[in-house]
Formats: sequence, C-alpha cells, structure tokens
Amino acid sequence: MNYFEEIIGSYRNKGILIDTNLLLLYFIGKYNKSLIQYFKRTQKYVIEDYELSTSVIKFFTRIITTPNILTEVSNLSGNLENKLKTCTYRVKILMQ
Repeated sequence: MNYFEEIIGSYRNKGILIDTNLLLLYFIGKYNKSLIQYFKRTQKYVIEDYELSTSVIKFFTRIITTPNILTEVSNLSGNLENKLKTCTYRVKILMQ
C-alpha cells in the first residue's frame, strides 16, 4: 500500500474538505467542463485539473465545506450564467 492509499483509507469515511477555488472548479466542471477555460475564476485551471480533483474526491464518502467557503463560492460565481448559478445554490443548500 502506498502513502496515498494509506491517507485515503484513513480519511475515506470522514470526508474531504474542499476549499473555495477547488469547489468552484468542481461545480463548473460538473456542469460543463468546457466552461473551465472561459470563466474568469477558473481560467488558471485546465480540464485535466478538474479530472484529477474529481478522481481524488471520488475516493471519499463525503465532501465537507464550511459556510464561509460556500459564501465565497457564491460571491465568486457572480458572473456565471443563471442556470449554473441555480445549480450551485442547490448544492449549497444540500451541503448545509
């Protein structure tokens, strides 16, 4: 068992804490990967970054965040089209 597998095994059921930028990347990528390169807040990422983060997240049974992170994601998503923003807010409500 390598180090990565040990860490994942130790925290798999406890969950993974995702901070603002990666959570925003996750939301946008889930909605439409091609938007990653066009949205101002995620332009520094590429689709492979989204895929890598998703491949790590899938090992955990829970995604953990905080009200402050969700507020920041909401504020940073201010320029998103309404359909995606609605999707983000639904996830926000489910995570509270």
